[in-house]
Amino acid sequence: MNELDNGGHVATIWLDELQSGRMYVGTYSFGQPLTDNFSNGGLYLTEDNGNNWRKVYGSAVNVIKADNEIPRKMYIGTKFGVKTFVDTLTVTSVRNDEEEILPSEYALFQNFPNPFNPSTQIKYAIPNGTNVKLKVFDILGKEIITLVNGYKNAGTYEVQFDASNLPSGVYLYRLETESFSQTKKLMLIK
Repeated sequence: MNELDNGGHVATIWLDELQSGRMYVGTYSFGQPLTDNFSNGGLYLTEDNGNNWRKVYGSAVNVIKADNEIPRKMYIGTKFGVKTFVDTLTVTSVRNDEEEILPSEYALFQNFPNPFNPSTQIKYAIPNGTNVKLKVFDILGKEIITLVNGYKNAGTYEVQFDASNLPSGVYLYRLETESFSQTKKLMLIK
């Protein structure tokens, strides 16, 4: 691992339990600034048991945490505070939360994949904080499940819908807020 950062010092390691061969390594800064032996540290990713490394964040990292959802949310501790990103299994860089672009309008996106079996992702965007309901109905309009029911800050969200206990067919999903409502179709094929 000394090859990661000009002989940098490893501060933390996170092994991916869901995908063999994947690992994140956080290094911290060392050396004299403005010399060849100086490094700011960083966050590195390998997907082949350490044979090849990619730098995905360019400043010292002292803590790496993650959840086990798909896609996985990653949290890294830096001297600038906690940074978050979504590990889609093809990470190219880490963005600053301050740089997040908030949506300018309401949107309910088509679920993906569609058709699906047994689960799919439903994505929606809200331009300001509001109470949100996201529900799934059968083709006759009978409510199947409430996926979201509560206050959400402005932002873009993704929710997983697991239909493993439902029969094949066309279903509807509806996003409702105090000033917006939209419905889309999704298809479960078993």
